Amino acid sequence: TVFGLGIIYVADEKLNASSFVRTLRTFSTGAVIALDYKINFRPDPLLVNSLEDLHARNSERLYMLLRKNGGLYLKMGQAIAMQAAMLPPQFQARFARFFDDAPHNEWSDVERVICAEFDGRTPEEVFGVIEHKPRASASVAQVHYARLPEGREVAVKVQKREIALQVRWDLWAFKAVMYLYDKFFDLPLYPLVPYISERLRSETDFLNEANNARRAMEEINSDPGLHSRVYIPRTYDELSTHRIMTAEWITGARFTDKAALAAMDVKPVEPMHILIDFICAQIFLWGDVHCDPHPGNLFVRRVPSSSGGKGKGTTQLVVIDHG
Repeated sequence: TVFGLGIIYVADEKLNASSFVRTLRTFSTGAVIALDYKINFRPDPLLVNSLEDLHARNSERLYMLLRKNGGLYLKMGQAIAMQAAMLPPQFQARFARFFDDAPHNEWSDVERVICAEFDGRTPEEVFGVIEHKPRASASVAQVHYARLPEGREVAVKVQKREIALQVRWDLWAFKAVMYLYDKFFDLPLYPLVPYISERLRSETDFLNEANNARRAMEEINSDPGLHSRVYIPRTYDELSTHRIMTAEWITGARFTDKAALAAMDVKPVEPMHILIDFICAQIFLWGDVHCDPHPGNLFVRRVPSSSGGKGKGTTQLVVIDHG
């Protein structure tokens, strides 16, 4: 029996990106969390000292589940973190970590994806000089710096190799857990499944992201109050596929990096005002909304003043990740 389970485990890890094991982990952890709240979420908890301790231990359970499973689960963790105002403080503190860099894949995995997407050509044949170590890593992809033969600096966003295998299992597990929560714990979450599933599938299609980025830039350029204050990096169709997106390389400071902003002589209130104006324009004027504006997707830079003067330049918000 142990030998057979070992074979299943190895086969799942090597051939199925650990999808079966990740799904079992999801069901078991989800059941533990649900039962813990079912038993102890009351003024005088039965098996815990206080509600604060209850929230703390379940936030740790959920955090470790999403972290271990990776992939789309990290994206779900970011979504939870974005709802900080609706969550107990224990969840807010724990899930803020999801805005930091996620674990990255080895170069051999990146090379396999690039070769598969570009008819067997090597990364160097496609992009010229490309760094093997990623500059950033997120939930479903990582970004490598490259310099094309003609000298253009680009950011190559490569989908993690396992995502294509995991997405079907992950969405099935998500649907099943939401059904069980709705059926047995009276949590009306199942109606959210179709919309969230569709959005997550579209987010793994980088051609969709490239189209969204172009549309966002067109809308920004049409607005006199935003066209010099918000920037979307240009994408390159000839170097983009469903699993790879190539865009111009942008250097800037993270939206929440106060030290880097101070070094550029930018007060934090400046990019915040720009972000508010940008989101309001999306909601009230254009109807196309960036639904993942977390700090990892927002950068700040200084650009020369359009007037050509010798001042410190214009503060500009750079928005990425339009999946």
